Amino acid sequence: SPHGEPVVYEEIPHGGYFSLDDLAEIGAYARARAVTVVPELDVPGHATAILAAYPEFGATGEEYEVLDRWGISPAILSPLPETVAFLTTVMDEWISALGSVPYFHLGGDEVVLDHWDSSPAISRYRESLGLSSAAELHGWFLRRLADLLAERGTRAVVWDEAFVAGSLRQDTIVMPWRGMGVGRRAVAAGHDVVACPVFPLYLNYAASGDAAEPLAIGDTITLDDVLAFEPAPASWTEEERSRVLGLQGQLWSEWIADAATLDYHTWPRGCALAEIGWYGSPGDDFAGRLAVQLERLDAIGVDYRPLDGPRPWQRRRPHQSNAYTMAEAMVILERMAETPDSTRPSM
Repeated sequence: SPHGEPVVYEEIPHGGYFSLDDLAEIGAYARARAVTVVPELDVPGHATAILAAYPEFGATGEEYEVLDRWGISPAILSPLPETVAFLTTVMDEWISALGSVPYFHLGGDEVVLDHWDSSPAISRYRESLGLSSAAELHGWFLRRLADLLAERGTRAVVWDEAFVAGSLRQDTIVMPWRGMGVGRRAVAAGHDVVACPVFPLYLNYAASGDAAEPLAIGDTITLDDVLAFEPAPASWTEEERSRVLGLQGQLWSEWIADAATLDYHTWPRGCALAEIGWYGSPGDDFAGRLAVQLERLDAIGVDYRPLDGPRPWQRRRPHQSNAYTMAEAMVILERMAETPDSTRPSM
């Protein structure tokens, strides 16, 4: 495989989709529990599922298959009006099914713009809009969708690449996964943000450096790392801090094989995430309250990671670390955050 891990296919069918009835059930279930569902339609990249079904909305018109491996694809939706019309229909269907959608995530991350640059039709369209680059068109495309959402009373959310591309609506919420440096730039530009940096809020990373840890996508992010994170840093001004709406932990599932592995990576780091999300910093009694919470998790059968390391049945082959050390990866992310292009990181 291109990522080094062995490719093994199960003979188990996977659905991989939600019906509109499913969305309606999810929306009703969430509302009954005071939970807000934020759907994400990640465009114009990360869209091979759309392109496999509707290749006419691609930048090249070629046939695609749904990806069976994780990673970044050069496949990209066309920004032309017919694509916008199609996506508008999809957004309307989702909003109608869910019943109440105050926020709608448009993605905008990890976009490879090469096919826009090489398409004569897209280049002509870009020029007709008075835009000088595919990067500017990227920003324009997401703003157009955000405008359509605003007409429906829904606020757009994007990953930070979309902010760096420019042209966002002022009320668009930015999620700075590449670090709080770009988050602060978004705040300075008048955007609200949801703090979600890779370090330390990617819970699919290993929970410790112990070789007994289960397979994980990257280097160590401990419970204490999560607990030490400041969603609204003390070094920011009060005005800047007021723009931080909250935080989000990510648990991407490329190497999450089953529910037990999901439990392991989520808890108890998810408890630390909730602590700082609610209080801004850990309370003095966090350890005592965490012990009680772990008893609750035991009672309902959650296969969490014990504080002193994995249980015997949780031990797996050594986790595969990032190609870079944590310090090197932080440098890469800071450099990546200077550009909307997250697809070509380099030292």
